[in-house]
Amino acid sequence: MKLFKNLFLTLTLTSVLVSCSSDDVHIPTNSEKIIGEWELNEFKLNGNSITTVGSEDPIEAIIMSNGETFTNTLSKFTHPNTLKNSGSFLLVTTTTIGEEVIEKQAITQFDTSGTWKIEGEKLTIKADGENTEYDILSLTEKVLKLKGVDEDTTTIGSTVIVTKLTSTLSFEKK
Repeated sequence: MKLFKNLFLTLTLTSVLVSCSSDDVHIPTNSEKIIGEWELNEFKLNGNSITTVGSEDPIEAIIMSNGETFTNTLSKFTHPNTLKNSGSFLLVTTTTIGEEVIEKQAITQFDTSGTWKIEGEKLTIKADGENTEYDILSLTEKVLKLKGVDEDTTTIGSTVIVTKLTSTLSFEKK
């Protein structure tokens, strides 16, 4: 009797699992979810820049930037993998080298076109001949959050400037 009961439970469970196969539910991929018009509502850029002149001690600048006053800042992702950005915002940057200096800059050159590609949790955007790669922190039907890291070394004579900046962008689907 116990053997019959276990066999019955096993067959029942197997039939339930087979009838609820993953073919019945379509789960959108990131490439499908990103299609549409997204409004930028948060932009942060943080990091540092270290300048070394010859054998002198390096000088570090701490950089913290926040986007404000977003005006029609839209990113439109379409098939076949095209992208159109538009709008403007105010970028407020605090640079600290011993003391804080606050600078405000209008970002009016947000208007760009390009292409996009998603591989795994990475979004690559190609615009103006440059590739920019972002980690996809979150991508739902309504929210897109990205993180990018930019590292650059510039040498001018005996001066070396090493900059590392991390950007985070948050969008809401329109």
